[in-house]
Amino acid sequence: ALYPSNFLATDSIADWIMEGEAAWVGETLSGGSLAPARGNWWYDWLAEPYVKLYDRSYSSIGLFADVQAVTHDVASKLDAMVLHPIDAYSILLGSSATATIRRQWATRLVRDPSFGAEWESVGPGLTSDRAAHETQSLNASSETTVPLVPGERTAGIDDVQLAGDAVLVELLQPSAVGALHMADGSTAQLDGGAPVSICLKSGGCACPDGTDPLGHSTPGADGQAVLAASADATAQVRFTPLTLGPCTHHTGSPPPSGDRALVGTWRSVRWRMPPVVADRTAGGAGMSLTFNANGSAQADFSRMTPVTMSKASAGVDTTSTFVYRGSGAATWSSGSGVLHIVYGDPHAFHYHFAFSVAGTSVPPVDGDFGQPVSGTSPAGGLTRADYAAAGSTLVLTMTIPRGLGSIQIFFEKS
Repeated sequence: ALYPSNFLATDSIADWIMEGEAAWVGETLSGGSLAPARGNWWYDWLAEPYVKLYDRSYSSIGLFADVQAVTHDVASKLDAMVLHPIDAYSILLGSSATATIRRQWATRLVRDPSFGAEWESVGPGLTSDRAAHETQSLNASSETTVPLVPGERTAGIDDVQLAGDAVLVELLQPSAVGALHMADGSTAQLDGGAPVSICLKSGGCACPDGTDPLGHSTPGADGQAVLAASADATAQVRFTPLTLGPCTHHTGSPPPSGDRALVGTWRSVRWRMPPVVADRTAGGAGMSLTFNANGSAQADFSRMTPVTMSKASAGVDTTSTFVYRGSGAATWSSGSGVLHIVYGDPHAFHYHFAFSVAGTSVPPVDGDFGQPVSGTSPAGGLTRADYAAAGSTLVLTMTIPRGLGSIQIFFEKS
């Protein structure tokens, strides 16, 4: 349901729908009125992005304006929203442009048209108000996680000062969408659970042979940036600094299709699960991947320590373990920040997932790398992953099915 049971009675329509529609229609037909109340509506939208959509009334004019800017078709949706108020939000945003609208919900609140049209608010009767920004200065030597989106269907904006050679930026809520605009004019789109690498070196992060050790990165030389995001629930953002090593390890001929920054032997040191899956994660060390310059590879998961996870939700404790097993030859390739591994015998590599709910064990899920992920397992075989390789650190990111976010596996070079 769109609304909590104690918020919308079956015979009523939420204020954000009725009054928001009225505000948008009235201001559109009048070409922007001079009514004093109009300024209050826009102030509440532009200067108070932390207010939940369900708690709004006339100030939801801003959302109607954002949808109109993207779809040019708000008017045709108004009657359906009133007739079907439980589905009003999905009716208004539609299906094809939902991510774009939700991203611009946040970016348009920044109100800087020099960044691009999607970074400035539009709408009938628009005022000059804008939201105050939080400021985050980050340490180049340690991972930092900070709150960004304060609540359900709200938006957050931060001015950030990134530090180090490079940094991974990740929204930690699967429903979160946003963008990071760097001072040099480049912009990186952010989607929940999918980390994006930002190169902060003034000369760029590419090696002399043109390869990008980060896989695929967005430039941001001086580290100054504006981050904006919206989400269907409270969301944090995590910044993981990376130190780039010299390019001297790029030796030999490049693989048939791959980044030479990956050449070498890598051993896993830890896994990270998204918060929606686990509150605490441990284990995952001991995986070995060797990528050779000619495109051949060797994988050995026989010494991997099981990943243990625990999650407490609504008073119910869930514990689980996940492990890979198997060893053998493979081939590898990479492009656009994505690593592909093809195993000589994928059925010789296995995964095992066991879990219990409130102390009661559930039948485990087993599979091999030649099968698609099955059942409730958080991951299948390690065959495709987004990657970021910086110096002696490699981070592989795999998307969990069913929109639950992403797993990250951290490796160190042997």
